[in-house]
Amino acid sequence: MTERTARFHELHQSGCFVMPNPWDSGSARLLDGLGFSALATTSSGFAWSLGRPDNHVTLDEALAHLRIMCGSVTVPVNADFEKGFAVAPEKVAATALAVTINPSSATNASACRLWRIACPPSLGVVHG
Repeated sequence: MTERTARFHELHQSGCFVMPNPWDSGSARLLDGLGFSALATTSSGFAWSLGRPDNHVTLDEALAHLRIMCGSVTVPVNADFEKGFAVAPEKVAATALAVTINPSSATNASACRLWRIACPPSLGVVHG
């Protein structure tokens, strides 16, 4: 477990905390510098920064964005992962498992982890 992973778990156990939603590395650095304990990406903010509506970026684009965001800050980053980039539950589960089992395929494992992927608990996917 990385230091950021442990810190993120501690934050959840200690009660409520605020995770603002930066849309790019500049806003992420600013919020990190202001002292927030964790950040959460925004799929809509990222899509809008590309001139697209929410849910109109590719999986590869989202993963590249997450790598940049996580590499820009020192705090844990919760990833808005657009419902797992799939509709069928088994495909959402496959994407979630691929990312959580091998986070280096999505991000620098020492820098960030995809914390929450919106998929039904019935799929048995264990979230970070």
